[in-house]
Amino acid sequence: MNKLVILREEETNPYYDPRKSRNGGGYHQPRYDFTYGAWEGTFHDTSCGDFGTRYGVFISNGEKKYHAGWGTMDDNWSSNFPNQFPEPDFYKDFKETFDVRIPMENEV
Repeated sequence: MNKLVILREEETNPYYDPRKSRNGGGYHQPRYDFTYGAWEGTFHDTSCGDFGTRYGVFISNGEKKYHAGWGTMDDNWSSNFPNQFPEPDFYKDFKETFDVRIPMENEV
């Protein structure tokens, strides 16, 4: 069972317009605040239509913190996500919720 709970979704592109979302500047660029058990996180999608993808995720349980930034629009990928996250199903649930896979630290 998916334990990822979206607490808030916010549109971060003030010019968002679905009619212009391909190459007209109206890209949907949401930020999500979520929880996963004792973990709190954010996921930000600043992709730009046909120009490419750009994602960022941050998650913390107060003791451990993980972050990643990646996409086809960014040559400076970074990730400190381990191959095995402390919560066994987190990567699967994240992918099911956001349709994006988080890269691991050994992939960047």
